[in-house]
Amino acid sequence: MSAAPRPARILLIDDSTADTELALRAFRELHLTNDVLVARDGAEALDLLLGRRIRGDGSPYPLPDVMLLDLAMEGMDGLEVLRRVRQAPALRPIPVVFLVTSREEGERVTRMTRGAVRYLVKPLALEALLQVMRGLDDAWLTVTVQPRDGAARRPAAIRSGPAASSAPLHLLMVEDSPTDAEVVALRLEEEGLDFDWVRVDTEEAFRRAVASEPDIILCDWNLPTFSGQRALQVRGELGLDVPFIIVSGRVGEEAAIGALQQGADDYVLKDRLARLGTAIRRALEARHQRREHARVDDELRLAAAWFEATAEGVMVTDPNGSILAVNRAFTEITGYTELEVVGRNPRFLKSGRQDEAFYRAMWASLRASGHWRGELWNRRQNGEVYPEWSTISAVRDADGRVTRYVEVSCLSG
Repeated sequence: MSAAPRPARILLIDDSTADTELALRAFRELHLTNDVLVARDGAEALDLLLGRRIRGDGSPYPLPDVMLLDLAMEGMDGLEVLRRVRQAPALRPIPVVFLVTSREEGERVTRMTRGAVRYLVKPLALEALLQVMRGLDDAWLTVTVQPRDGAARRPAAIRSGPAASSAPLHLLMVEDSPTDAEVVALRLEEEGLDFDWVRVDTEEAFRRAVASEPDIILCDWNLPTFSGQRALQVRGELGLDVPFIIVSGRVGEEAAIGALQQGADDYVLKDRLARLGTAIRRALEARHQRREHARVDDELRLAAAWFEATAEGVMVTDPNGSILAVNRAFTEITGYTELEVVGRNPRFLKSGRQDEAFYRAMWASLRASGHWRGELWNRRQNGEVYPEWSTISAVRDADGRVTRYVEVSCLSG
């Protein structure tokens, strides 16, 4: 009994990420699982073919059984790549299929190569692609994209939103199909995201990967030994604030609603990846807002704790001078409770020892610099006059408008 033929190896050479994505999607729709390696220009393809680029384990990439070669590429075009390939005896027998933009262009290439090179018109028609694949010595007709050295980097020039920085986003893809993972990565590169990514397909690998704190998780819903639902549960068990987007071929409405209720940020179907970049940006923005709100809440709690615990009297007014809040130390110093002073102007505390010229000068300084510091003589609720050392500061919003005045005072003399 003869051994089953191995899957054919395919080298796809195309400098257009959009066309590469469409080609890989066509492979997936044909349910192909051949070994597929992607080169993004002619120079990279020659490095792979001539052994100048090696795999992560130090071994060279095996030679492909067929090359799908874009004819019109910047720099080294398809014809030049073909010429160099034909100069290497080991590469000369490899069939080449040109990817062209029109039948006329394909016929021209056929004449130039005297019929030695076939062609396919982009975007790839499934039946035409299948016919080419069937000509590869009865090889198995399935495609698996070989990730580059285990993890892929997809640099791009544009990043936006709160995640924008010099460092790329770290994406964790929970996906059992390397082809689908590669398609997603290509789509995001086209979207202008700067990122690197790793792919896992088991719970054990997922737990290890999330320990490195990825920026976002893109998760298939149905995997052979894992699931999107379980991944959401693990994320919850670990208390991770990592955006989670389902990227799946099939997600029923009930399952999708359940996933969103469990904490998924969004879900995107694999045949509608055009909105994935937007979904990622929204999820990152939502996380930014959550963290910003948590930071503000922490600051408010800290300020509230200081407000009540400090031994200095604190009074907060609006821009017009109406009292909004006072602390316990203020009550101890003046004898007035918060209920008795909120809504009133602080002038009721005046002792009469300092004239109107003094207060006009104080407010002029406060409006000019936003601060005033000096000694005030005030009157307690019981009529007793006392001196206090006060610092008054203006609080401004992002547009520079005064929203509050805060006075901090302590007894002097």
